[in-house]
Amino acid sequence: MRKKILGIFFLILSFSTLVGCDILQQFITTTAQGEQTTELTDTIETTTDASTQITDSTLYQTTNFDLTTAITTNVTDITNQTTTASANPTTTITTATQNITTTTTQNITTTTTQKIYDTIAEVKAGLVGDSYTTKGTVVGLTGSGFLMEEGGSYIYVYLKAIPSQAIGDIVEVTGTTTTFGGAVQFGSDSVVTKINTITVTVPTANELAGTAITNYADDFEVGDYIEITGNLIVDGTYVNLILPDTTVKGSLQSLSTELDLSTYNGKDVIVKGYVLYVSGSTTKYLNLLVTDIEEVQAVTYDTIAEVKAGLVGDSYTTKGTVVGLTGSGFLMEEGGSYIYVYLKAIPSQAIGDIV
Repeated sequence: MRKKILGIFFLILSFSTLVGCDILQQFITTTAQGEQTTELTDTIETTTDASTQITDSTLYQTTNFDLTTAITTNVTDITNQTTTASANPTTTITTATQNITTTTTQNITTTTTQKIYDTIAEVKAGLVGDSYTTKGTVVGLTGSGFLMEEGGSYIYVYLKAIPSQAIGDIVEVTGTTTTFGGAVQFGSDSVVTKINTITVTVPTANELAGTAITNYADDFEVGDYIEITGNLIVDGTYVNLILPDTTVKGSLQSLSTELDLSTYNGKDVIVKGYVLYVSGSTTKYLNLLVTDIEEVQAVTYDTIAEVKAGLVGDSYTTKGTVVGLTGSGFLMEEGGSYIYVYLKAIPSQAIGDIV
């Protein structure tokens, strides 16, 4: 009986030992792997209760055991430890969302072709009859064309018709050149294209009279802005200006809808305008594009005889012809009477001037 009991005891002990060894082997295997790490991406954080947290797309799982305690315990303790070790850990997974912004830079190259123009100076210096394309600003209008300016140079565009352009228009002109009255101009075949509009400022006029007009008619410049005074006479379609003390006459042009010169017929006027050309052979006509006209107020003159007979020290206004010059004045004559004008300076007048 005792032998049976001992046999049963050893049988149970052997079975327990086998089971315990299996569990111990499993425990030791788990402990050997006790520091078990799994890397998913970048950052790991482990908790003591075997919970695992994923942040910034990274996962670490770590299970720690006390190997010494496990070995010194009995089979039952080992079984309990094994049971604890095999518990399913709770895992928290955090999903990270990444926003990706893509910037695309597109380089666009635009090629602009700039038109090259002949300057007005080049057109006037070029071969007459050739075709040119130039650009400039309209500064004056006539009944048959317009005057344009660019870089201080002027040229008249003869359209043979009332122009549709306005003062201040920036225009492109393409056409062949001709000459008239000693000046180069564009002919009636010209093609005019408006580009823009600006404000035009009229320059200061250069006043001419008497012999100065005579001399100027022989050496004029298109576009010069001058002032002359005379008696306006309408002769058919022409508007002339009879100028004193010179054989040169003025020939006035304007766009009648802008400035009607005929209303000044028979009156003494002061005229300002741009020089266009000089026409005529026997009699020279200084052609002027008029921008401003003003009637001269009637002046009552004292005769030179009345001046000489009057009270010395009083003020007088007289008129006469310069007949002689000195280094400090001139002698003038009217109706057979003479008087000396002392200027205390070299006179600018010339013999023959009516002053």
